[in-house]
Amino acid sequence: MAANENLTRATATIQHSPTLRHVSALPPQGGSSRRSPVESGIPNILKTPEASHEILPLLQRRPTVQSAVTTKVERLVRRAGQSRRGEPKPATQTAGVEGLGQRAEEGSPVHRKEIKDIKPNCEDVLKAICPHYRSASSLTSPDTTTGSGRFPVFDDLSAYLVTEAQATRLLRLEIERLVEVVKEPSEALRFSDAQILKAGFQAGHQKLSTLSQFLLDTIHICSLDNDAVTMKCNNGRFVSRRKINKCLRSLSHQPSVTGDWNEAQNEAAGLASWGPSGSDLGTIYSLIDYVTAVLARLLTQSAYGDYWHNNTLGVLAKWVVKAKILLRDLPTCSSIALANMGSMLNRTERLRDGYFKGDGGEDREDGEDSEDSEDSEDGEDEYEGEGLWNEKLRKLSETAAIREHCRHQRALRRVIETGLSYIFASLRCLNCSGLPLTSYDVCAIVYETGFEGFKALLFQDRDHQFSATSDLDNLNIAHSAFGILNQSLRGLEQHSPPPPERGAKTEDPYATVEWRYYEDEKCDHQEPALSEVKLSNMEEIITVMVPLAATTPVFLANLNNFKGTIYLNGNIGDEVRPYAESKFDAFFHMFTKDLKDNSSHGDALQLSQAVGNNLFSRNALFYGRRYDNRLERTATEEASSKRLQKLAEDMGEWIYEENSVIVNCPNYVLIVLLAAAILVLSGLAIGFTVQTRLKGVDPFNIATYLWVIAAFFVLVCKSLRVEAWSWRDFLLRRVRCRCVTELGTVTGIDGQLIMANLLHDESGTNLVTRGPYNAVFKRKSQDGSGFSIDHPLSTHTMLRSGLTLLKVMTPTGHALVCLDGRRGTDLKVVEHRKLDDKEHLVCEDITRPQLQTLGQTSQQLRLPLQKSKTLKWRKVQGVYANLDTVFV
Repeated sequence: MAANENLTRATATIQHSPTLRHVSALPPQGGSSRRSPVESGIPNILKTPEASHEILPLLQRRPTVQSAVTTKVERLVRRAGQSRRGEPKPATQTAGVEGLGQRAEEGSPVHRKEIKDIKPNCEDVLKAICPHYRSASSLTSPDTTTGSGRFPVFDDLSAYLVTEAQATRLLRLEIERLVEVVKEPSEALRFSDAQILKAGFQAGHQKLSTLSQFLLDTIHICSLDNDAVTMKCNNGRFVSRRKINKCLRSLSHQPSVTGDWNEAQNEAAGLASWGPSGSDLGTIYSLIDYVTAVLARLLTQSAYGDYWHNNTLGVLAKWVVKAKILLRDLPTCSSIALANMGSMLNRTERLRDGYFKGDGGEDREDGEDSEDSEDSEDGEDEYEGEGLWNEKLRKLSETAAIREHCRHQRALRRVIETGLSYIFASLRCLNCSGLPLTSYDVCAIVYETGFEGFKALLFQDRDHQFSATSDLDNLNIAHSAFGILNQSLRGLEQHSPPPPERGAKTEDPYATVEWRYYEDEKCDHQEPALSEVKLSNMEEIITVMVPLAATTPVFLANLNNFKGTIYLNGNIGDEVRPYAESKFDAFFHMFTKDLKDNSSHGDALQLSQAVGNNLFSRNALFYGRRYDNRLERTATEEASSKRLQKLAEDMGEWIYEENSVIVNCPNYVLIVLLAAAILVLSGLAIGFTVQTRLKGVDPFNIATYLWVIAAFFVLVCKSLRVEAWSWRDFLLRRVRCRCVTELGTVTGIDGQLIMANLLHDESGTNLVTRGPYNAVFKRKSQDGSGFSIDHPLSTHTMLRSGLTLLKVMTPTGHALVCLDGRRGTDLKVVEHRKLDDKEHLVCEDITRPQLQTLGQTSQQLRLPLQKSKTLKWRKVQGVYANLDTVFV
């Protein structure tokens, strides 16, 4: 009971705080409004009647963590510690998290228990994100000629009639809100909004989808503005023209538009109903606050260090400020952004070809600066450090310093915009699967693959598209993401109403969440029971949807790549340390009732159904079956686990060459040599003991015969298990196996288990394979040599190794596509409407083979697998569940 009360008090809710003054009423403090050249004739969006509703506060500070006492104590502590924080230190947080009496080794991972000690300083965050206060000329050599002496400002609000002083005050409020969220990592986050609470299930999802599209539009506007800033500084090589056109199509709401900026500007300005209404502005502000609170907590829990925390929180807070400004009059702001970009494009259209990064090349978000290739080959993968950054700029001219500044600022914003875009896109109704707006089944599972307990994350999103990762760094971030999701669900569980009395009428919930999450090292064989919570309103649905979207492999891989680049390009003193990896298992399933009842497609299952059928259960895949009785199951699985561990240890001693696998077999060799030695010594003993006792018989002839038998015995034993066994390897008590059959004969291990191990660990070996059944393997021999895969693979073997077969719909019927989640996989995705030439491992047609084997119960279904770039499909139906299939 006490634990429940503590968790109830710990639940934090995103909600509105008392209204602040309108931004237009904020008095300037030494700042002047810098007006854009396209502002003439554009109304002040902050003074329009539509934007002056009293119920629509702009950028007010909505505390995510509610605790008046805690806030007062924190303020006292913060004031007392201001003297210590006067000068930013590279390792401010590190000093508080090292072990007692012993300092951790530099660069070593931080224990996850230290997350509670993350205490960012608002002033440090503000200083890190406002580098434009520094002069470009002050950082260059004294001999250079200076111009304006100011760095360009990214996420600038001057074009929208917000002064620098007003923007800084609003930025402080958002930084303080995010810092409060980060300082209380154990408190559950919850979305709250009175208006959306009243909306029904259908209307609520429609509103959520619409508001999410508005937020995506703000991201596009911010991207266009930052591109314009970059181009204004003559750094168009950092800008992608294709990305600009994508933003154009989105903001003009005309997918067919390709480059007519004047037309797009007129269309955007003419959509009077476009943008959130006055009554929806409070709801969309609450959504921004909740999404950024979840993202801020995940960012700070994905890596440790002041440099990482200050920059990521600052960039996130800057986007929040600008997004809330833009949403007050989205059509007008869109017109301003399009006009600014159109003006910049008119200035650059007479320049040389290749001015834009996307011209004639791949549309990537990171570009290459040919003029400064010594400093970096990847333009936008440079990040801003404090000391090293300043020293670098002092050696450059003012133009080069500004170019470096643009490169760094764009890179800092890239992952924030990408992460926000993914979350908001996941809240929209894209209708990719053809299902109704309120029908969805979202599932995420972290499960063990291979023989050594390596983890893989498999995810099915709202549109029934699948993705997977087994990269250890991605999974380490997923640990934090699932922990945040689990906290939110536990908070909802504590606030859920008690179960109704028997016979009482109850309304069906909007949605249901089933989940299992545990971090205990002792839970290897005793999985806790599934928890369940009913979601009865849109507030609760949004509370779950947002952190669930942050657990997808696509999101995690992007965040991990960004973290790695930040670390490599920061200052020597800037600390970005990972958290120590620890064991965890997770299963989260969010579904609506109508889809739960009608989600089966024969042998194609939803991910949650496949999990329920034990297709991803380590116990079922290796132990053969599961037990209903917990005691019986535990005893059996513990014994089987010991055998599996012994098997893993034996396989871990194998030595992989390009064409063979070397296995030590000292016992076998010693037994053979011992038997041969007995025969030889027996012959000698006969010769010396019999001597002349047998008349007319030379006893040493008997010895010779025994020696021949011994030699023949050795030769037979050498050829019995492998085709060729050199005497050198034999005497060294090892054997080179050149096919699965030989390896199974030598080790006594089933061929399917051998292939599961070879498939799972292929990325860590140099083994080259050959046919006849090696289509699944990546490295194939071109000259007929290599290790022979002479056994067909079963569905169980594919699942054991981390390969998931998905059934898709093609123009000729059905096909199978392999989703690779094996060890070391960074990211693999299988989506609807595959029309490109990307290569996949597929079985192009399963309809005809199924018809041919119909009624032949004694014959297994044999399906051919091959790499293909030409197979196209329209829809992913689900996980292929026919366990009697073998792949040739």
